[in-house]
Amino acid sequence: MAKKKKSTGTTFSQLFTGEYGFVWIILVVWLATVVFREANPEAPIQPTKPSGRQGSVPPTKSTDRPKVTSKPLPSTKEAERIPLESSVDFTPYARTGNEIFPSHVLSIKTGTFSSYRKRTGMAPSYGTQGTIGVIVRNVRKGETFKVTISGDQFIKPSEETFTIWEDAPAVVLHPHLQYDYQSLRRNTQTTFTNLTFTVKKGVQGNGSSQTQKWQVHQINDCPLVLTLRNVLGDGNYSTETASYESAIAGYVNENHPWIDAILREAIDTGICTKFIGYQGGEEQIWPQVSAIWTALQRRGLTYSSISTTTRSEGHAFQHVRFLEQSISSTQANCLDGSVLLCSILRKIGLNTGIMLVPGHAYVCIVDESNKSFFCGIETTAIGGSDLRRAVSIANNEGDYPLSKITDKYTYIDITKVRGTHRNPIAFDEVAAIPSLRPQTKYQAFPSREELARQERIILAIKLQSKMTELLSHTSLRNSQEYRLAAVSLFTELRRCQSAFNGILSLPLLEKSGIIEADKRMEERYTHVINLLKTRSLDAGSEITDGDIKTAKEITDALVSLASMPLTY
Repeated sequence: MAKKKKSTGTTFSQLFTGEYGFVWIILVVWLATVVFREANPEAPIQPTKPSGRQGSVPPTKSTDRPKVTSKPLPSTKEAERIPLESSVDFTPYARTGNEIFPSHVLSIKTGTFSSYRKRTGMAPSYGTQGTIGVIVRNVRKGETFKVTISGDQFIKPSEETFTIWEDAPAVVLHPHLQYDYQSLRRNTQTTFTNLTFTVKKGVQGNGSSQTQKWQVHQINDCPLVLTLRNVLGDGNYSTETASYESAIAGYVNENHPWIDAILREAIDTGICTKFIGYQGGEEQIWPQVSAIWTALQRRGLTYSSISTTTRSEGHAFQHVRFLEQSISSTQANCLDGSVLLCSILRKIGLNTGIMLVPGHAYVCIVDESNKSFFCGIETTAIGGSDLRRAVSIANNEGDYPLSKITDKYTYIDITKVRGTHRNPIAFDEVAAIPSLRPQTKYQAFPSREELARQERIILAIKLQSKMTELLSHTSLRNSQEYRLAAVSLFTELRRCQSAFNGILSLPLLEKSGIIEADKRMEERYTHVINLLKTRSLDAGSEITDGDIKTAKEITDALVSLASMPLTY
């Protein structure tokens, strides 16, 4: 039987199992890839995972790139599902620059404004008539923008969505800001805050954000002249100088709770028996004003020219004291005194205003029709002149007397301003007493016990002022001024009894640390407490030197007790 001849060819299975099998596998994979790309030109190219070897990857040839085919634009519904770009071309904006005046924010009246405003040559404005917002550029009709402004203090997160009415190179968007009014009112030092502005286009995307450092003025900074920035139609700025003297009207507070005490003291002078405003005719105006003037003099109010404040470029403003600050410190400059006196006179129903002249200010009392002047008053004379002398100085003396009004005079009609755009800045109990002011924005409003302590401090300050006034008349024991001062002091002492009643106990004093190991201190407080509890301080009885000594001891004790954080 013949042997079968051995085949010298290579079978199909041997191609992949022989010595060149690996090469053939690579060739087959490459051919399959080419065929797949030709059949699917838009299929993504998966990147090759790098091997463990080092070396550069050769550049891809242009012939290896997939072919690009054109497609029709998506329909409206499809376009709504396409995310918009998150980047928005915007700039934070404020008419006053990066500065906030709390006195302006707290006194300006809120009103209803159009949501869309456009002035010739100016960029369209959307939202409330505010001073802080954003400028968004290259907008199209129908686009929507969500604007959020927030601060680390003074401004709570405020958000508003705007729909653009027409194409524009630039628009100004003013969201309604949620101010922390309490923090603004209690800001007694110029400070800084971080404001974050976020603008999001459409309903999707993260939007764009910017954070800036802004200056927040102290509450006593009253703007007089401001340099304002206006946004032109192309998004650039123009500046103008605007008068803001009407902001002074915000410091005039005819609703101040301390005024009632001053009016009671004015009645105690005996100059007038009641306050009736214009009801008794012009002849009855003078005794009412004179009684108030005398009451303020007896409180020891003196002239102080201090008005230094933090300055900023482009703005003019002055430090103005509130009524409680002038009364507590017994100091006032011409503008402080005008604010103080205007507040009290408006309380009794008189129309008042403040006349500003270069470097000075006067109080003006106007008739019932608010059309003609009754008189002007020089408030800096309160420290040593009677009312008639103060009126004479204002109307006839100095470089700018009220008898010769020119265009250099600026009159702030408080009655008119109240009816248009300025409210009084509300009295704040905590801001009135430095020891009670919150140190951080996280401190809660004071409790009932803390408010009671504040009341004691206020009473003690008034009491100490009356004692100082009384002691200033000790050389004139038989004078009417001395007796009136003594009556006023003892009247105030009677008012203190209810406020201090809950803390006048020896165990509580010991617990609070007022009574120490010193036996004499314990005896002194015990003696004074017993006097206040048992003795009737009748202002109508004969006032002896012993009464004055006792009153002095009680006053000193109450001043010490007033600021203690007692719980009862």
